Amino acid sequence: MLKRDTCFLFSTDTCYVIGVRPSDLTDLRLVPIRLECGEVLKPGDGFKEIGTKGYAANPAIYMAEGWTQYYTGLMPHDHSSGPTTLALFKAWSAEGESAFKSREDSERYGAFEWFIAYSWSEANKSFGFWSPAVSLRWINTDRIIRA
Repeated sequence: MLKRDTCFLFSTDTCYVIGVRPSDLTDLRLVPIRLECGEVLKPGDGFKEIGTKGYAANPAIYMAEGWTQYYTGLMPHDHSSGPTTLALFKAWSAEGESAFKSREDSERYGAFEWFIAYSWSEANKSFGFWSPAVSLRWINTDRIIRA
């Protein structure tokens, strides 16, 4: 299980951003997940959108023009709100630039592997995260637009 004191976890308005030491990636499970819409997301699968627009506590995932998000796998994590399973993703531009290029190139954060992350609820087939405003947000997975 990934421990809080061995990684960097940041909340944003749309997701978590997590930096993981390469040695801690041994707990990464390369398993498919079934979305609410019935589609299966396998490691390496890319998408442009997941979910439908809801309200502030129930947003969808929309990638900016020219960007694609790729599912990586599931990672158990000792989150401050209790143990959780994180779904990890990478994002790449059409030109092949990582969404985390500035962090990967930095002296302080360069030794970490960077991911977009959401808590994964197998029971609800949804992604969740705590926003900086300390509100829990759940993303329905009732549709997917693949890359």
